[in-house]
Amino acid sequence: VAAHNSTIINSGVPAPFHIDGGWRMPRHEKYESHLRQVMTFVHGRSDTYPKGTIFSRDQLLELKPQHLRDFLAMKAYKKMFFSYEAGDRPIYARSSSLEQVKKGVSFFMPNHEPQWYLGQGNPTKSEVVTKFINSVKLLEKRGEGAPAKAKRAFTAAEFSKQLEMMRRYGRKKNKFDHGVKYIAMCIWQYHTIGRFEHIAHFEMSDLKGHDRFNFALNTKVQWSKNARDEQRCPDQILLGSRVDNNCIIIIMSIYLESHLEMHLDSKYLFTGDRDDKAPDKLKTKFTNRLRAVVWKKEEFNELGDDLNDDE
Repeated sequence: VAAHNSTIINSGVPAPFHIDGGWRMPRHEKYESHLRQVMTFVHGRSDTYPKGTIFSRDQLLELKPQHLRDFLAMKAYKKMFFSYEAGDRPIYARSSSLEQVKKGVSFFMPNHEPQWYLGQGNPTKSEVVTKFINSVKLLEKRGEGAPAKAKRAFTAAEFSKQLEMMRRYGRKKNKFDHGVKYIAMCIWQYHTIGRFEHIAHFEMSDLKGHDRFNFALNTKVQWSKNARDEQRCPDQILLGSRVDNNCIIIIMSIYLESHLEMHLDSKYLFTGDRDDKAPDKLKTKFTNRLRAVVWKKEEFNELGDDLNDDE
C-alpha cells in the first residue's frame, strides 16, 4: 500500500522515501540563514555556519522534528524546557518569526513534500512543530507573547514630522540629498500612493506636463503587479497643494532644476546612476537615511507613543 510516497512493509515501518540520487541542496539566499542557524544549533557549534555553507543530503536527513521544536523554543523562550506555571512566556520571538524559520528550513529538505510519518518525511511538517507554534499563537492572543511588530500607515503628524526632520538635517549638514531629493521622494510617494521600490523605479520620461491643464503634472505610474492590462494603468495627475511644505509642484521644480544640472542625461527620476541596479541601490540608501535621520530618533517615536496612549 502506498502512503506518502513510501511503501508500508509488514512490520508497519515505511520503506525509505525515494530521493533522487543526484539530489543537491537547492540555493535560496533568504532562507539559507534560517537553515544555517538551525544546523548550528543541532550540531552544537559555538559559531554560526558561514554564508554559502552547503549541507549534504545525509546531514539534512538527520534533522528531526524535535531538533526544530527545541530550536524554536530557544528563539521564543530562550530555553528548551519551559513551564507556564513557572511564569515562562514566549516573549522573545513572534509566531510569525517561527513560521518563517519553519518555511525556510522546509525549502531545503530532501523529503520536501511528504508530512512527517514514522520517522520519515519533512520534519517541518510534523505535529510536534505545528503544536509548538500554535501554542505560541495562543499565548499571543492572550497578550502573553512577544510584542507585535505589525506595520501600519503613517499618520499625518508622522509624515509632517518626517519631512521636518529631514529638511532640518539637510540644512544643518548642507546636503542636497537630505534637504531636497529625499523630501521630493517622500512627497512623490505620498502623491502617487506608492511604495519605496515603486518610487525608485520612476524614470525621467514618466513625468510630463499635463496636456490640458498647465497647472498640473502627469506621470506614468508604477502600478501593482496585479494590474495585467495596460488600459488599467492610466497616467496619474499631480496637483499642487495649498500647504507649500507638501506641494509636489514646488518640490519637483526645486529638485529637477538641480538634478538635471548635475545629470542632464539622467534615466531615472531620482538618481543619476543609469545601470539596472540603480533603483535597488537608491531604495536601500533612501530607506537607510530615513531610518538613521528620522525613524530611530526619539523626537519621531514620541508621536507613535502619543498615538498608543490615545488608543
